[in-house]
Amino acid sequence: MERLKKAVDRAMGATEQPGAAVAVVRGDDILLAQGWGVRKLGAPDPVEANTLFSIASVSKSFTAASLALLVDEGALGWDDPVRRHLPEFALADPQVSEAITVRDLLLHNSGLDLGAGDLMVWPYTLHTRAQIVAGLRHLPLTRPFRSGFAYDNVLYIAAGEVVAAVRGQPLEQTIAERLFAPAGFKDAVALPSRAVTGNFAWPHARLGGAVRGEGAIQPLARAQQAPDADVASGGLSLSVRDIARWMQIQLAGGALPEGGRLWSVEQGLAMWRPGTIIRVQDGPSAERPDRPNFDTYALGWQVSDYRGGRMVWHGGYTPGTLSMVALLPSLKAGVAIFANAEEGAFGRAVRNEILDALIGVADVDWLAESLLRRPARAPSTGVTIDRTSVATAHPLSAYVGRYRDPWYGEVHIREAGGGLEIDFTMTPGMAGPLEHWGGETFRSRFPDPNFEDAFVTFALPEGGSGEIKMQATSPSADFSYDYHHLKLVRGVAGLD
Repeated sequence: MERLKKAVDRAMGATEQPGAAVAVVRGDDILLAQGWGVRKLGAPDPVEANTLFSIASVSKSFTAASLALLVDEGALGWDDPVRRHLPEFALADPQVSEAITVRDLLLHNSGLDLGAGDLMVWPYTLHTRAQIVAGLRHLPLTRPFRSGFAYDNVLYIAAGEVVAAVRGQPLEQTIAERLFAPAGFKDAVALPSRAVTGNFAWPHARLGGAVRGEGAIQPLARAQQAPDADVASGGLSLSVRDIARWMQIQLAGGALPEGGRLWSVEQGLAMWRPGTIIRVQDGPSAERPDRPNFDTYALGWQVSDYRGGRMVWHGGYTPGTLSMVALLPSLKAGVAIFANAEEGAFGRAVRNEILDALIGVADVDWLAESLLRRPARAPSTGVTIDRTSVATAHPLSAYVGRYRDPWYGEVHIREAGGGLEIDFTMTPGMAGPLEHWGGETFRSRFPDPNFEDAFVTFALPEGGSGEIKMQATSPSADFSYDYHHLKLVRGVAGLD
């Protein structure tokens, strides 16, 4: 136990983590459920075992479990066509729309691009669940159906709407009544707007540098990052004492610690059964004993190998928070890490240190190894930046207008203060001046550093309506800032 606590202590200091909470289970025992640090920098309130954290994409396992309950009840089947339960559902390809099943909604194999449509839910937005589902038909499919893996969030929202349609109540009500309550959770909240008061871990990020992720760690301007529309893919909030029980229930195949069941053994196996290959790797090495041979996606869980055994796990990220749950079924053991800042090295180092302690090995300094790893770089989105031109190609008034994307909605360009400003109308606060960057390209300067800035490139053909293409300015921007999927076309010029 002391080894586990020392690993967290060391990682907290090395990464300047404001606050964190860790749970460790093995069999019937909760070995650790404890908080570290503070809920918010500048305030004295400590993180405790009952402090709520946004668990982000770890929420996906609860959406899968909500569907599993319906399968156990005979109300739906994993291989039912989605449109049997959600007739309004459609993707860009009519044949895929007819063929896609409830199971497919959870497997990231639809043909959508990585993060496609995430601007409908990320960051905090005004889109409703009905609007998100309606927008799916306008997102391009970039690969054949079931031909490969590309992580998405929007189809989990559709899956949540399947639960709502079959159950006759919102997904958050099903999760609260059919999962949280019988599981004996004491703190969990199923709706983001209800979680951000009281004993809640405030989100933080490095915001003082040239791009997000650089500079000093600071509290974000607002606590609620996920909108209430996004319960299914990333909106739940739990404490570590609650997630400890969730890990025990998962490891017991749905059985409750005090007796009884949430779901059948059959559905427990179904949720952990790999359905999409993410990648096949070279496997572990002396320097990287954690590197898996394979990584796959099941129903709300990733399944890979760790030091020769199966690992069932999932990570989560919302602006300002990180979460991680990892289960080792052969040992009936698991670890959960919640953190209130975007310090990826912290989560990875603590996870691997604790997993190794559970397995009984100690041959790698995971903190040192994690700090040396560079963050993944975002792929190029194909927008070239011409910096040879100093003056704009047109008078500022020529760029002004209401531009509309069929899945996101309207983005407004206005004249203000002798220049231009941009306003993402469905994303509160994501508005600010545009700085001319060269040629027909401008760079956003959002006043709130929580928002990733974007390059905004106009095409204003003679006699045409005008279009905008965009890409994130930071090469390490989260893929959910999917500016590059927008196809903005001007509708009404001369917007006041």
